Amino acid sequence: MSETPRPPLQPRSHEAIATTSLLEKPKASGGPTPKESLLVWQQRQTLLDAIRNNPTVILAAGTGTGKTRAGSQICLEAIGPSGKMIVTENLRKATDDSAKIVASDMGVKVGEEVGVQNKYRHQTSEKTRLLFCPVQSLLIKMADPLNKDLPEYNLIAMDEVHKESKQNELCMIALREIQARRQKGNPQGLPELKLVFISATADKDKIMKHFSGAKTVEMPGTTYDVDEIFEDKPVPVKALPLVAAEKVRSAISKNDPGNILVFLSGRAQIDQAAKSLHGMDLKDTVIVPYYGSMSKADQERTFAEYGNKRKVILATNAAQESLTLTINTVIDTCMHKHQEFDKLTGRSFLVEKSAPFDHLMQRRGRVGRNPPESGAKDKYYALITKDEWKRRKQYEEHEPAEMQRTDLTSEVLLLLANQKDPYSFPYINPPDRSHIDIALERLSKIGAVQGGVLTEKGKFMASLSINPNLGSMVGSAIKYGSVNQACKLAAMLEEYPDALNARGNKSVEKILSRYKTSGSDFMGLIAFFDDYEQVPPGQRKKWLEERGHGVQKMRDVFDLYNELTDATKDKIRVSASALLPQEALDASIREGFADSLVTNINKDTYHLINMQGSTRIEIDKQSALASRPPHTFVFASVNPYFEGDHITKRLATLNHPLKEEIKPQSSMTTSSTLPDELQQSSPTPPSSVQTPEKPSPPPKPPNIWKRFTNWFSNTWLGKWLRS
Repeated sequence: MSETPRPPLQPRSHEAIATTSLLEKPKASGGPTPKESLLVWQQRQTLLDAIRNNPTVILAAGTGTGKTRAGSQICLEAIGPSGKMIVTENLRKATDDSAKIVASDMGVKVGEEVGVQNKYRHQTSEKTRLLFCPVQSLLIKMADPLNKDLPEYNLIAMDEVHKESKQNELCMIALREIQARRQKGNPQGLPELKLVFISATADKDKIMKHFSGAKTVEMPGTTYDVDEIFEDKPVPVKALPLVAAEKVRSAISKNDPGNILVFLSGRAQIDQAAKSLHGMDLKDTVIVPYYGSMSKADQERTFAEYGNKRKVILATNAAQESLTLTINTVIDTCMHKHQEFDKLTGRSFLVEKSAPFDHLMQRRGRVGRNPPESGAKDKYYALITKDEWKRRKQYEEHEPAEMQRTDLTSEVLLLLANQKDPYSFPYINPPDRSHIDIALERLSKIGAVQGGVLTEKGKFMASLSINPNLGSMVGSAIKYGSVNQACKLAAMLEEYPDALNARGNKSVEKILSRYKTSGSDFMGLIAFFDDYEQVPPGQRKKWLEERGHGVQKMRDVFDLYNELTDATKDKIRVSASALLPQEALDASIREGFADSLVTNINKDTYHLINMQGSTRIEIDKQSALASRPPHTFVFASVNPYFEGDHITKRLATLNHPLKEEIKPQSSMTTSSTLPDELQQSSPTPPSSVQTPEKPSPPPKPPNIWKRFTNWFSNTWLGKWLRS
């Protein structure tokens, strides 16, 4: 159902508000927009003065003004020739793109004065003064006791703060604390830390409330009149991709000039609209997709030159800001996908919803940037009625911040690892207390928290910076001697959980079907990893393309795998295990996913037991478990199924069957174990942090009753009643 975060694995906050590039792409006439023509650069002195005279600056600039590209270079100038700074982006790909174009502007190579520090790849040197990195990388840097005050940096700029992600919020609060510790005359003798928050639509008053003395610099940009066209009556959600495609044909038939940008809610909707458009035989028109997880090769095809042909770009909300091709017509389905929280499972899920009004205004802002040609205005087609537009403006101007509507398990783990009380933490957008309760219960079940106290295993999990379930599994694998397999599985689930999804492609589905035969989605992912590893490097691209995938995802998988194996090397004391390999992996999975243990209560009915009670779970028909349902299994991802606004069922999509729990034998003392320090609890955090009380599990039926029900179900009467 969904597009975030770090998914259970909805996760690398993962929200699929997944932005790719925040930069000026080549225009139809050739190279990139000259830096000097960007509005932010033209008002360079205004921003320079604001940074030099204020501790915190909010740069509120419209899309296409060069706020990232020019703004970062102005920030660097403001701190002088010996100063160093960081610019954070919400996604790893954006850091690469930003670094490349800024380095080009400055006449240097990436890795010299301009560097990149991604989770898996670093390009820096002693010359580096301007570093681009994802927010997650800065959070990891600040968690290091040696870097907690960021002593080598004079300025931190955070891009896209209007996207109120959980990582953005935690980072802003941490920077506020560092800035306070580095005030003039601080004991460490560190220079004052400057902060710059860059945004298109941020709530400036909210930021100023938490950063006293903040100065706002507004650069809205130049816009021209736009024709707004609305629908006469509501369009059914399921019909929106086809209606959008028809609107494209209509615009072309009316000779509307220039490129057309269509906003759709996700990949499936893009595919549906593309199929319809390809069947229309539109002349001199190229149809290209644009979404957050596109491979580099697909992006290059999207931005390639096609002579005088018109482009129709089918995009998700990634294009609200990051796509800077010249657009003359926008067709907006007025829908998007975002994460919400399911208290009954304790997980986030992606759901298709009405886009809030500020999103609609950003989409409308994609047109009206260029002087009209031959007197023709740019056009914005909204596939909603005028009344609905007014309703959203009045009642749905903004969507709630991620901190208030998603799973907080990773964030609570991070706070505890940094000796912060998750209940009294000074959030910018305070979450519901029950969300913290649920996060603590999950962390308790998987061994990260005991009695409200972070354990040493929990500290180890936090140091890995991956989904807590995966971190717990890897920690347990050290104990059971299944590190290699657990690290493979963790890397696949974190970076490529949908590797076995054929997306409706029959030929790909046939190739991937062999990975369903193991009876476990987890083991299928490990087998995919192993098969890919055996392919000669020169043939890997073709091998992946035959399976409907690009190269970059598997590179990320192997980078994470190598990081995890490195992180566990010094924790393994003896390699032998008293358990068989599959038993050892099963034991590690059981402990890592103890909070998602689902049991068959009676025929075809599975339940998840947690502090919310008993929640019914169904196995998704695409899961490898669907053909042979086990008695007990764990899931890494569960998606609600909606009818209207109500959840009617919950489908477990990535699953692993478990046999009866296996305890290590007494000889386990000679096997691979967690070091003694990883078996004990850490010092007590603030006393207000308490693990919520857990409900007692339902009593197990007596064995005699179980034997009777098994016997009765096979009698003619039992079979008749079941039918």
